[in-house]
This record gives sequence, C-alpha cells and structure tokens, in this order.
Amino acid sequence: MASNADSLDHSQLKPFSGFWVWLFLSCLLGLEILLQSQSLIGIDMSWLLHATRRFLDGGNYWSDFFEINPPMVLYINVAPVLLAGFLKISTINAFRIYVFSLALISFCVCRRLLSQMISPRDSWIYFLLLTAIFIDMIVLPGYHFGQREHIATLLVLPYFLLAVMRTSQSIIKTHDAIGVGMMAGVGFMIKPHFLFAFLLVELYVWFRAKSFWSLFRYESVLVGLVAVFYVFSVFWLTPEYFKLIPYIRDFFSLFLFSSRSWAVMLTEEKMIYFLLAAMLFFLMRKTILYRDVAVILLLAALGFFLSYIVEPLYLPYHTIPMFAFSILLVTLLFAGFVMRQLSPQKVIKKRFWKVWVWSFWLMMIAGFPAYAIYQDHAVMVLQKQSVRENQLIQFMKSVANGKKITVFSTDAQNTYPLVDYAGAESISRFETFWVLPYMANLSLLHTSSAENLRHQQENFFIKAVTEDMEKGQPAYVFMDAIVGWGLFDDIPFDYIKFFEQSAQFREIWKKYRYVTQIDDMKIYKRIE
Repeated sequence: MASNADSLDHSQLKPFSGFWVWLFLSCLLGLEILLQSQSLIGIDMSWLLHATRRFLDGGNYWSDFFEINPPMVLYINVAPVLLAGFLKISTINAFRIYVFSLALISFCVCRRLLSQMISPRDSWIYFLLLTAIFIDMIVLPGYHFGQREHIATLLVLPYFLLAVMRTSQSIIKTHDAIGVGMMAGVGFMIKPHFLFAFLLVELYVWFRAKSFWSLFRYESVLVGLVAVFYVFSVFWLTPEYFKLIPYIRDFFSLFLFSSRSWAVMLTEEKMIYFLLAAMLFFLMRKTILYRDVAVILLLAALGFFLSYIVEPLYLPYHTIPMFAFSILLVTLLFAGFVMRQLSPQKVIKKRFWKVWVWSFWLMMIAGFPAYAIYQDHAVMVLQKQSVRENQLIQFMKSVANGKKITVFSTDAQNTYPLVDYAGAESISRFETFWVLPYMANLSLLHTSSAENLRHQQENFFIKAVTEDMEKGQPAYVFMDAIVGWGLFDDIPFDYIKFFEQSAQFREIWKKYRYVTQIDDMKIYKRIE
C-alpha cells in the first residue's frame, strides 16, 4: 500500500525483528488471563449472563428480565452459557474463555490484514500498530472485560482495516470479506447507534472510490443482511422487547433530567484524549503516513464518539470503542512523527521545544493509555479485596447457597456478581433498582407532566417487584440500610414504605423478619 512513508529516508532504520514484540505480547496475555481469573467478573456481564440463561429457559423481556438493551446483548452471550453447560464449568469461566477466544481470533484477522497494509520496510510501524491493537483488545478493558462495547470493538475493528484495503484497491479474498462482514454485522448491532461509525467509514470508502457500487461490497452487504435477520429475529424470538420500548423511552427521559449526565461526559478523560487525537490529526494532516488508515481510524473514533454522546447515560465503559480507535490513531501519528524526525530538515533543533514535544508524545502514546489501564485494573483489584463484598459473599454462601434471594438496592454490585460466587439465585427481573432515584428526583420538578410520569412509572415498578416477590418467594431479602444513600441525592427514601403502597406487597412483607446487618446492608429472612 502506497503511503507518504515512501518519500522518507529509511536508511537510518534497522531491520526490525518481531521476536521481542511477540514475547512481550505473550507475557501481556498471560498476565491479563491471570488478573481476570483472580478478579470478580464485572456487574453488567454477570447480570447479562443471568438474563441470557433466563432467556434460554423460555423467559422473556417483560416478566423474567427487564433489560433496556436490545436482544443482541443476549444473543452474543448464548455461546458462553451453552459452553458452561457443555463443559460443566461455571458460566463466568466459560464467559472468559469465550471473550479471550473472540479477542485472539479478531487479533489474528487484524494481523493478517495489517501485514498487507503496511510496507515490509516499515516493519517497526507494523509491530507498533499490532501492539496497540493487542492492547486495545486484551488489556484496555480491565474491569470492563467482556462489556458490550468491548465485544463490539473486537468484532468491528477488522472491518475498518478491510475498509482501508478497499480504498487502495488491494486484493481481498472473498472468504476474508465474508468472515469480517459477519463479525462486523453482529458488532454494529449490539447497540444501534454504533452504526454512526459504520456510516462515516462507508461514506469515506464511497468518496475515495467515487463509485456508488463501492458501497455494495461483500462485507458491507453482509452487515446489512445481519441487520435484517437481526430485526426479524427480534420479532420472532423476543417480541416482548417492543412492549418494553415505551417504558425504556420514559426511563431514559428520567436520566435526561439529571445534570450529572452532562457533568460526567464533559469531564471524561477519554473523551479529552479523543479530542487531542483529532487535533493531532489535523495538525499533521499534510505529513500523515498511511493516510487512508489514519482517516478511517479517525472516522471510526468519531463515530463512536457520537455513539457516546447520544446515550442518556454517560458511563465510563461507553468510551471503550472511541478510546481504542483513538489509541490506534495516535500510534500511527506518532510513527509518522518519528519518521519525520529522521529527516534532518525536519528535526526539532531547539532543546526546549524538543523536550516539550517529546514529552507530549510520550504522554499520548504511553502515559495516558497506561493511566487509564491502571485505573480500570485497580477497580478489579479493589473489588476483589473489598472486605464488605467478601463479607456479603460469605454470608450469602452460608445461609443462601442454592436458595433464592432478592436485593433492594440502587447499586447493582450488591447483587451481581455476588450471587455467582455465593451460589444464590436472584429472583428479581431487575438488575438493580437503578431507576428509583430518578423517579424520586422527578418530584422536585413540580410539573404536572413530571408528576404523571412519576406515578405511571412507580405503579409499574411496584407491581413488577411485587409480582417477583410473590412468584419467587425469596428466602432472604438484602436491602440498603442507609436512607438517602447513593443516587438519591439525599432525598429521604424508604423501600418498605414505597412498596407497601401495594396491599399485595404488604401481605407478602408480613412473612419477613429482620435478621442482621452487614456494613450498609440490612438482611431479612422469610418466616413460614
């Protein structure tokens, strides 16, 4: 593939051996497998595996699990749930095997494509990008390993590399295009707004080819076919999801009332990193190496940036795809910067500026990503070492192993993944009571529309929890002990008083007695 690198002097570059790179990547893989195996699985991943199990057992979105994400999040978790049953291992171990396998398969596909994109004399750039891809896929997610955004990144990254090859009219084998297209189709469908990245890159491919028919490639057509089959599957396998949409719309409107969402988004350091990467691209646009690669990486990052800002909830793991592609873009720009410095007329001669420029590049290429990786891995370690969570797990294991429980809490980590390690079963259709604080906040708006929305959602929520209690008859109920804790913003709130608006719940609750308290969790036992 032709690039601006062709006009640079390569005489100062020694042949680069990949042995040390492969050794380094192998050590990283071993370390990450060790860290993941010694850590608790993430909250959302645990919940979605439970929801998928209920789905495979004949459950539905409405009465067995209340999940706002479209059904693709269930479909992608079918494999590890079935694998766990086949191998007679825990679902968590099966899930980790599954995600590591996906990551390594995707990495091998990317390696194959990258080797055709980068000139052999730029072997050090090839290995630099390959290392960045590996880190994106294996190391970057940390605590969020296996999150929907992580899985999407694994599945769509080869598609964007293939798009680069299309812009240069490289020879692409049909089976490669088909495999990459099917992977990307699933990846983009995990969340519909991931299609922003797909559309931006497709527009660029069309612009470069200057042909309408360039949009009808094996891989792009397959993305469309996967989308069509996916929509039909929702009507066929999970029609209850459409019944859930009005409630999801209303729940999202609750989050839109919160100023926290914007505050989180505007202070998210990974978004700042993306903006810095985009700035570097435009500053270096005339001297970029492998320009098509850089443009497509920028458009992919921009597409996932748009995906991030259109979501009502700004959660850290939502930035994973944007951050991953930003790292790849910065890596390529850094390679171009180094190559330019090998040309005598381009060398930064003043020591003051040389120190500042190299310091900035080191921050972008290593410092910032390393800090983000450290943060996400620190969460893993701290959660595993948490005295509170270990006490809850041990208590659950001692009194509720093999029994049904439910948790009244706005924090999902009080349920998942604790039930996995304690051998208990949560009977609630909700991952957590995450929507309750925003219902309470609606009362502060003092408008008739907000009051009507609050009453409507409260009635639904009380009825659903009461039905779960009646149907599941949990042996134990775990409940937040601190009034006004967490997301309630110091609004006084009493779970029992709230749910006892239902006469049926009042009758059910008469069967429960207070047992003990562990840290900030009260525990009640069912008395027959």
